[in-house]
Amino acid sequence: MRFALPSHWRQATGVDVQAAAPRGASITIGEFLRARSTPATIVGTIVGLVGTAEGSRVTVEDGTGRLVVWCAAAADPYFVVRIRNVVEIDLLSPPGSGAGASEAEIARLQAEIQGAVIRGDMAAAQAAALPFAGFVAPGSSDAVALAVRPGGSR
Repeated sequence: MRFALPSHWRQATGVDVQAAAPRGASITIGEFLRARSTPATIVGTIVGLVGTAEGSRVTVEDGTGRLVVWCAAAADPYFVVRIRNVVEIDLLSPPGSGAGASEAEIARLQAEIQGAVIRGDMAAAQAAALPFAGFVAPGSSDAVALAVRPGGSR
């Protein structure tokens, strides 16, 4: 991965270019979903993304399946959690984890919030945001990211 920041800025902010180097997947998403074996490393494309300053609910796919992952902001020091990016994610699957709402339900709630804001109806926007907030949390995911790196190409 090529970083746009000068080397002295990277050093000052603690970005370790060597640590960002892809290591490769240890398991496919399909295998992970069947076995739930962790820790594991997957490589996939981000196809869904909802986030806050705390972190992001990321939907990743690799051709064998789709996985919903909670990525705390601290797990993404390279700022690669972006829609359509190929990423490599070190995963941990907490006991009892399971994905919350579908991407369609999240999109519906986002549209409801946006429509209310455009109409200037802040009370309706806040009411729609309450159920939405539950989907942007670690408990709404299949797994938790320990670290996210650039994934190169699949």
